[in-house]
Parts: sequence; C-alpha cells; structure tokens
Amino acid sequence: MEGKPSDLSKITYIEMLEGANAVNQIKLEVREGTGNGWFVIPETVVTGNYRLLAYTRNMLNEDESVFFEKVISVINTFRVAMELQSADIPDVEIFRDEQLRENKVLLQTDTEVYKERANGQLLLSGLPENIHTMAVAIAGCEISTGIDNQDIVAWKQTIPDFAANVTPTYYLPEYEGHIISGKLIDLETEQAIFREGAVSPMLGFVGDQIRLFGGKQFPDGSIEFYTKRIMGMHELATVPYSVLANRYRIDISSPFYNHTAKEIPAFQVDSLWKDKLLTRSMGLQVLSSYMGDSLMNLVEQDGYLRRKLDWSYLLDEYTRFTRMEEVIIEFIPALRFRQINRKRVLSILMEDRNQFTSGNSLIMLDGVPIRNADVIFNYNPLLVKK
Repeated sequence: MEGKPSDLSKITYIEMLEGANAVNQIKLEVREGTGNGWFVIPETVVTGNYRLLAYTRNMLNEDESVFFEKVISVINTFRVAMELQSADIPDVEIFRDEQLRENKVLLQTDTEVYKERANGQLLLSGLPENIHTMAVAIAGCEISTGIDNQDIVAWKQTIPDFAANVTPTYYLPEYEGHIISGKLIDLETEQAIFREGAVSPMLGFVGDQIRLFGGKQFPDGSIEFYTKRIMGMHELATVPYSVLANRYRIDISSPFYNHTAKEIPAFQVDSLWKDKLLTRSMGLQVLSSYMGDSLMNLVEQDGYLRRKLDWSYLLDEYTRFTRMEEVIIEFIPALRFRQINRKRVLSILMEDRNQFTSGNSLIMLDGVPIRNADVIFNYNPLLVKK
C-alpha cells in the first residue's frame, strides 16, 4: 500500500453492489495516492443497504478479501412512505435505567420532543450519596441501524501480507493510466486468437481530439491497450488494422471484478426521520437542477497526440460537394486516392520527399481509425465540418 507517488496506481475502481450485482460503477483518477469523485445513484434503486467497494487493478491479483468495503444505506424518497417505517425500532426512547454499582439510576429528559438547537435538561435520580464524579454522554441516533463499519485504518490492518501469499502477477498496476483489456476474436470460429505481426489492434476515443492507442497481444488472444491522459465519458472504437482485418474483431472486457454475493445487515430506519429525509431529498433535487451541468462539465486534458496540424480545411469556407472524392481533388492537394492491387488507398504528400506515400496511411474519422479507404471515398462530405 505504500510507495512513491510514481509507483502508485493511477486508477481506483469504485462499485456500489446489491448482492453480487453492480448498481453503479466508476473509475476514479488518483494523483499522488489520493483522488476524489462522485457518481449518481439511479432513481430506480430500492431503499436498503448496499456494499461500497474500492480497489485497484493490481489488487485483482489477490481476491476480494483485500478490497476496501463499506456498507452504506440508501433511502429512496420517491418510493412509498411505508419503506421508511420500522416496526422493530420505537419512535422515541424517553428514559433508560442504567446500573451504577448496586444502585438503580434513572435518566429522564424534561420533554419528549425537542426543536432544533433547543435547550434541554437531563434529570438524574437514584444517585448514591457517596458519588464524587460522573460522566454523561449524549449521542445522536443513526438513521439506520445494524451496520458496524470499519474505518480505513482498521481495514488496512486486515489486509494479508502479500509477500507471504505470492501469486503469479497477471494484472499489471496502472502506473501511467487506464489499461483497457480485450480479446482478438476470429469471426469464423468466434474464438480468441493470437495474430501478432499480422493484425495490429488499435483503439480510438471518438471525438475531435486524437487519442489513438496500439494494443499489445498475448498468446491467449488477449489484448491490452495502455492509455494516458483520458478522463470523462467517452465512446470507444476498436479496429484490427490489417489487410485481413475483415476476419477479426476486438471485444473489450469489463475492468471491474466479478463479485460474489455477501450477506449484509438488514435495513432498518427510524420513522422519526421521515420528514427530515423528505426535506433533504428536496434540497438535493434543487441542488442537482442548478448545478447538474457544472458537475458534468469536466475539463478535458490535452489529446495524446499533440503535434501541430500541417493542414486544416474548414469545409464551410469552400464550395460544398456531395462526394468526398471531389472535395479531395478540388481542395486538398496533399491527398489523393490511388488504386493499388485493385484496392483504393489514400496517399499523403510528403513534402520533404516531394512524393506521395505508397503504402497504407492511417486514416481517422472523428477519432476512429478507418482501415478501408473506400469508407472515406464514399462518405458524405456534407457531414464533415473540417
């Protein structure tokens, strides 16, 4: 758990579980060992207790016992009010008999219900005559009962010694950024296959910034993409880049752990909290309405490829054509389509050599790698901004 900031995982996985099923999942960026974030609890969740788990990718080499876990209570005020009632908990407890040595001491309040920040008196009777000091502590009642959560210090003490339980390392720590895993699938057999050298797996993030990553293949057919500087919600696109790429596809695997169900305390809540919970719920709804856009407005990091563009063409500044072939011929002299072995390719002018490329060029559309130049050739240029 300890190490230099550069040696710590950059990603922490947070899950809210109902039984073995995830109600919500997020990946949290960690900087120098700390991070912060949030997730929205779906409105469809039922009132009850849930497991909140946190772990890193490297912790997957052991098992679920080393994950940080905490039981949380969720009260959905959109559900019927009966869910806030509890027959096992009294509405209010006015007094309690306490045993002090051999005498009975009665502790009683001067009123049954107090307003917020109101003064109150505690009445003690039955005290022995020879008592010198006595301490009385007042604590608030938890909304829900039956939960005995350990803090993070106690959790760290329960983690087994990894050195004494060495297992083969399969999951690499995410020292630089999120590691996205998947498998190269043969379309004919629907089985994972290893094609290093013949197929180049590529992963792109859809958008106007170039975030393109190559994948490393392993003999079991698995692939790992080592990414950097990504954040927020993004759509992914994978391409098995090869002349035989039409025979394969890439399936992305979930980075989250496959959990097992675990028994947790039953949910109980004191019905006296009903009005305050409804008030709190209304406040959160108002806050979400006014600040929802701000919460979702994440500042994007610079693209992975930050090289300055050599040429850029805003097509609205030119006469619009209905075929991409015409656009390239008329406006973009640095590009041209060629026929090589009865296959159309897109060549790029290399100014330093004063000639066009002869092999396959990397083509991307909205951040997605395109292996077949016919896609660009036949694409509707009216859908292209620049």
